[in-house]
Amino acid sequence: MLLLIVFSVILLELVAVKFYIPIAKKFNIMDRPNQRKIHTKSKPRGAGITFFIIFLIGFLLLNHFLKVDFPFKITLWLILGGVIYLMGFFDDIFNLNPYLKFLVQIAVAVVFVLFVGKATFFIKIKGIQYIISILWIVGIMNSFNLLDNMDGLSGGIGLITSIVFALINYHMNNMPLFYLFILLAAVMIGFLPMNYYPSQVFMGDSGSLFIGYVMATLSIIGVYTEFSRLRHLPAIIPILILSVPLYDSFSVMYIRLKNKKSLFVGDKNHFSHRLYKHGLSHKHSVIYIYLVTFATSISSFLLLMVNWKGAIIILLQDITLFVLLSILISQKTKDKRK
Repeated sequence: MLLLIVFSVILLELVAVKFYIPIAKKFNIMDRPNQRKIHTKSKPRGAGITFFIIFLIGFLLLNHFLKVDFPFKITLWLILGGVIYLMGFFDDIFNLNPYLKFLVQIAVAVVFVLFVGKATFFIKIKGIQYIISILWIVGIMNSFNLLDNMDGLSGGIGLITSIVFALINYHMNNMPLFYLFILLAAVMIGFLPMNYYPSQVFMGDSGSLFIGYVMATLSIIGVYTEFSRLRHLPAIIPILILSVPLYDSFSVMYIRLKNKKSLFVGDKNHFSHRLYKHGLSHKHSVIYIYLVTFATSISSFLLLMVNWKGAIIILLQDITLFVLLSILISQKTKDKRK
């Protein structure tokens, strides 16, 4: 039955996106080229409006046929996801003030940590738990939003990371979260054929923010230490799985601050843009980041199985990978200037 539901979600998403494209063109919901974008033709945006709707349909199918017993306040979680999704779609249409968007994200994060769940990281002070959780939710939402800068990039990374999260939750017998991550993966599979290079449509903020919301909140709800040989370290599994979005966000923030630019103004300094500027094609830049995401996220699975010595090796390996990437990109930039 699960396979049938997954196939239905994939098919519904594909049909919904194809149905959305002419509607977006009719109402002029278009993403037009400018100096900070690499596409040269106007394309429909805001296809992420289909994500929440199809995800909700899949959730209802799961609940009806599999009778999944969700262990948290799922209704409020869905409502908050709907708020993020609607805000993103209004931004796709009206280009909302970035500070307003940021305030809505903070408000959603605050409500979530107060009434649904929060990360503890084994810190006993509740105030710090709340702050970490809010920063995590807002940060991951914006990380996936920032990643939506090349065809197939945000959706593809959403697919890879949701599958890894699903596998980890399946391994820990946390079936409700397994089902929800599988649902998100199914939505991404249905969307990517229309978004992969050369794309026919963009997901927009309605899609990227919703992906980030699901990733951030479900990763907080998850428990990662129960079946591990380690006591605390597996709690950083979500950080490893989502290390590529985090790396892209922090590197872009660093460059903008270094150049004394606003953090809210887009540019071409993302991980993908730098790869593209230094010789990789559009498609190969995206595939390259897919592979880095897979390498760093799949290694997190081992934290459930190794002792502390093995865990240190895994962490050093992932850190070394990002250091190497940074050095290579930096070196190519210097070569370009000569």
